[in-house]
Amino acid sequence: DGNTGIGTTVPNEKLQVAGNIHAYDPTNLGNTNAKIFASSASGSTTVAIRSVGFTHFNGGNVGIGMTSPGTPLDVLGVIRAQGAFHSAVGSASTNLATANGGQLSLYNSSNTDGNFNNIGGYNSSSLVTSQICFVNESQTNRTGTIVFLTHNGSNMPERMRINSAGAIRFNAYGAGYLKTDASGNITADNTG
Repeated sequence: DGNTGIGTTVPNEKLQVAGNIHAYDPTNLGNTNAKIFASSASGSTTVAIRSVGFTHFNGGNVGIGMTSPGTPLDVLGVIRAQGAFHSAVGSASTNLATANGGQLSLYNSSNTDGNFNNIGGYNSSSLVTSQICFVNESQTNRTGTIVFLTHNGSNMPERMRINSAGAIRFNAYGAGYLKTDASGNITADNTG
């Protein structure tokens, strides 16, 4: 059938290896740059894996922990980045209600009212010290609340909440709300 097997007598691909593959470049000692390439029928390189320099995947989606990725990079599990996250998108839009420009989007796939997404701050012991929660008040009405929490050493109480009407509540100082009217006046009362 034209297939070649290494470590197997029944290869089902043009080249099938049962075991590890180790690629290296012995002519470039001290700065070894082994390469593995995959090309399309037209000859353009769609996958390039290099031990030194750039590795790229051109065309299709890449899945880590899954077999059917739906976006250019789809990861099932925790992503750990030791460096800055950079989202660079050019947009001239000045409408803050649209998803233009660089963005960080958090999705909760449950349609339960009151569920939330969050951004947490952690210390070097991987313990949460502060958190911003984005609460889905109502899936049907598309209303949301932003909640801020900080840890005091024994628990992490809510410190401030901005509800869907724009009222601000400071929990550390009672249950009162700050509101503004159309003229920019700020009032305080106990209703949200």
